[in-house]
Amino acid sequence: MSGIKLDQLIPKKVELEMTIPSGENAFVHIGPFTLEHEIWLKDTFGDKVQQVFKDMEIDSLAKIAFRVMDPADRMHFPKQTVETIDEEGNAVTESIGGYRLFARCFSGTTQKIKLLEALTESLGVSRALIEEIEAHEQKKTLEAQSL
Repeated sequence: MSGIKLDQLIPKKVELEMTIPSGENAFVHIGPFTLEHEIWLKDTFGDKVQQVFKDMEIDSLAKIAFRVMDPADRMHFPKQTVETIDEEGNAVTESIGGYRLFARCFSGTTQKIKLLEALTESLGVSRALIEEIEAHEQKKTLEAQSL
C-alpha cells in the first residue's frame, strides 16, 4: 500500500453515542464531511490538521465535530449559564454552549478515541482502512529495522 487513494475515502454520517448536557444518553450524528467542511477545516487549522488528529487535541476535535454535526443534534448544546468554583475557591458564573459544552461531555481516553473515530469515519476513513495503513507502516518499520 502506498498511501490512501481517493476512491477509498467515502465520507459518511456517523452515530456517536454520548451523554448530553441534560444527563441523557443520546446519539448525535457527525458528518458526512462536505467540500464546505473541508474548506472550513483548511481555513481554520491550516497545515495543523494532521497534528490535531495525531495529538487528539480535544478542543479542536470538538470544534470540528460540532461543525459537521447534524444541525438538529446541535440543539442539545445551547448556551447556558453555569455556576462553578474556580481554582482559588471563588464562585464564578460563566456562559458556555456550542462546541465547548460539547467538549465538556467527553472525559477519559476511551471517549476521546470514540470522538476521533467518529470524525475519521465521517471524513471517509474507515476502520479497515486505518488498520491497513497501520499494518503497512508496521511492515515498513520492521523492514527498516532489519537493514
